[in-house]
Amino acid sequence: LYLNDITIGLESINIIFENKNIKNNISFISNNIYVIYYVKYYNYLNNIIYIYNVCNINKLNYFKYKLNFYSYIFEDISSILYSGYSLNTDFYLINNNLTYYFKYLLSNINIYQSIKSSYIYVYNILLESIVKQYSYQNIYLPAIYFELIIKKMLSCIKIISNNFNLFKYNDIIPLYLINIINYSLNLNKYKIYKYEPIILGVTKSILANSGFLTNISFQNTFKILSLNILTNKIDWLLDIKSKIIMTDLLPVGNGWYRYLTV
Repeated sequence: LYLNDITIGLESINIIFENKNIKNNISFISNNIYVIYYVKYYNYLNNIIYIYNVCNINKLNYFKYKLNFYSYIFEDISSILYSGYSLNTDFYLINNNLTYYFKYLLSNINIYQSIKSSYIYVYNILLESIVKQYSYQNIYLPAIYFELIIKKMLSCIKIISNNFNLFKYNDIIPLYLINIINYSLNLNKYKIYKYEPIILGVTKSILANSGFLTNISFQNTFKILSLNILTNKIDWLLDIKSKIIMTDLLPVGNGWYRYLTV
């Protein structure tokens, strides 16, 4: 472990872990293959990129995109943009990449497979980004520490269906849970939930994957308590912190809890 002053990179690390957006970038995803043929930087005011279709050489289809102010693209002239991949500038906006890539996959495979593939795609980007931020400060940590955090950030989805009683629109629930529910609904020939991927920050991922007793140690204590009282929500005391608050038995040791009951 090599230590150095990390205060310079703390802002970038916080942006990645809390999933904060900086500025819009370009996400270019298509079924065809394109190539960059001209990039224009005119006094940093007219940042334009020209792209044409490689698949149809006889009739070239040109596309013109306006870049962000003071932004550069990572690709150079003659770079090939394959189908399903994105064209990004130097501004960080991982949510757009996730959304566009998910919509591209959804046209070919089912929603669950699209979500899983999109999360794998974004997982590699997040892992590489956070490891590089530490390495820039001469701090080298095993990637396993960040893998566990990023997996937790990519473990939930957002409901976009509004005609169900169990979950409401914009509810954030774990991906494995909605997959089980949709599978059961599909077997019984009911309409399934529609949902979309979402990247949760470290704080939000903790709040989404724990009961309300754990949530009250974070922001909006009275809001969380009043909301759960009104909705008559039940906390099943699954995490250790909730068990300590309610003075319940702690799941320690290597035995089965059900065999210890009298």
